[in-house]
Amino acid sequence: MILCTTSFAQSRFPHKKTSRINGGILVHYLLAKFDGQGRFDRNITEGTEFNFSELGLKSSKEEIPFLDLFVGTSKYQLHFEYTQFKKSGLETLDRELAINGRSFALGDLLSTDLEIEWGRIYFEWWDNPQKNMRYGLTLGIEQYTMDYDIKNLTDLTSNSFGLKTITPLLGSHLYMGQNSFMVKASLFYIPEFLGLTEYDTFDLSISAYTQLGRFLRLEVGYRMIDSKFEASSGAKIGALDMKGIFFSVGITF
Repeated sequence: MILCTTSFAQSRFPHKKTSRINGGILVHYLLAKFDGQGRFDRNITEGTEFNFSELGLKSSKEEIPFLDLFVGTSKYQLHFEYTQFKKSGLETLDRELAINGRSFALGDLLSTDLEIEWGRIYFEWWDNPQKNMRYGLTLGIEQYTMDYDIKNLTDLTSNSFGLKTITPLLGSHLYMGQNSFMVKASLFYIPEFLGLTEYDTFDLSISAYTQLGRFLRLEVGYRMIDSKFEASSGAKIGALDMKGIFFSVGITF
C-alpha cells in the first residue's frame, strides 16, 4: 500500500469571514501513472542515471491514498502532511548500470525495494473569505527520504543506499465559486534557480468539490507531481513523477 499526502484542505466555511477555529481530515485516492529517476555516485565512481522502469518500479496505474490534517480559521491555517510508501519491482537489465559504487551487467536480474517518506508542514494565509474568488499563499518546509535495496539475483549480491533532503516550500491556491460548490487550483513550487537548494518541484492540482452538511466533503480532480532533489552536492539525485485523477472524502469540524 502507498500512503501519500497533499493539500486539499480549506476552512469549513470558505465563503464566510470568521475567526472560529476549525479543522479536518482529508483522504483521497489518486489513480496515477508512477515513475521516477535516480543517480547515486560513491567516492570517485560516478553513477549511471537510471529510470524506475529499468528497476521494475514504474507503474501505469497505481492507487495511492493521500492524507491531510489541518487546523485554523478561514483566513489562517496550519497543515501537517505525511507520506510513506513502498514499491517493489523485478527486472532484467538491458544495459550496464553503476549505482552507489556497484556495477550491474547487461542481463542481470534485479529485485528492487524502494521506500519513500515524504512530509510537509506549512502555514497558509488566505485573502478575504467573503469573496467568491479568493487566493491563498503557502510557506513551509518539505522533506524527502528515499531508501533503495537492490538484490542482484544473478550473482546473489545486494546493495542498500538512499538520500534525504529538507527544503523550503512555497505554494499558492485559487478558489472560485460560492456556497457548497467550488473549483480549486493548487500549486507548490520551489524553482532551483532561487539558490536555496538543489531542488525543483512542481505540484499542481485542479478540482471541484462540494460540502455536504457540516461534516462531509467530496472532491474530484486531477493532480500532477514532478519533483527532483539532490543530496551530498549532487552525488545523490532522485526524482518522482506522479499524475492522474483523484477522488477525495473529507471530515471537517
